Amino acid sequence: MQPEIKFFSEQKTVLITPVCDITVDSIESLNESLLKVKTHNLLFYIFDMQNVDYICSAGLGVIAHLLRDIENSGIRIYLCSLHDTLKKMFELTRLNEFAVIKQNYNECIEDINKKHD
Repeated sequence: MQPEIKFFSEQKTVLITPVCDITVDSIESLNESLLKVKTHNLLFYIFDMQNVDYICSAGLGVIAHLLRDIENSGIRIYLCSLHDTLKKMFELTRLNEFAVIKQNYNECIEDINKKHD
């Protein structure tokens, strides 16, 4: 299933909300969506993971590739609403070092607004 994607042009932000677990069956649609998002001139990516309980290793690879790909581009990645198991997975793989982890979407927006001031 395609993730929900919302653009907020005044903040140069995109909100990406996967609608299900990230598995082999959903990786292709996630990857396609991310490729479309990359064509916009954005500064902030917010991944709201509230609907995701599980990420397969291939899905983690897609996210890791995105994080490494934009690491030096000035784009800031936020992950929010992570379930405890996913938070631990990001910590164990050290992917949390490439993204800002917040409790929820509102915390991400507050942080982004501080960056714009």
